[in-house]
Amino acid sequence: MGGLLNQQGQWRAFQEAVVAPFSTQQVEDYVTQYVTLEPRPWLTKDHMRMLTTVSNLMNLVKGLILLTLALEPLPTITEVWQNLASVKTARVKLYHIFVVHWLEVNRRRLESNASSNYNRAAYD
Repeated sequence: MGGLLNQQGQWRAFQEAVVAPFSTQQVEDYVTQYVTLEPRPWLTKDHMRMLTTVSNLMNLVKGLILLTLALEPLPTITEVWQNLASVKTARVKLYHIFVVHWLEVNRRRLESNASSNYNRAAYD
């Protein structure tokens, strides 16, 4: 049992928070809010079609962080390849696109914050 000692010298157990995954309806609600924030190339139905078409992608994005990461580059995926039949290929390409996108977002963030050349070099 882990924990901390309180001021009286008694053990106090750690509290644990668990973030429950989104339901499919909650994912759709989030996507709806996302597409209305600014002009986007896809509507909610386009995002949801892709999330349900690619095997296990819906399960992957039921967490807020991965859902947020996935939404912006998702329209790019159909531009990269048209055949979603190969699940293994789709997963690899999805992962690659998400990572490249994430690195680009952070590179722009560093540039806008006028970071040191050392930090910028890490993203180049």
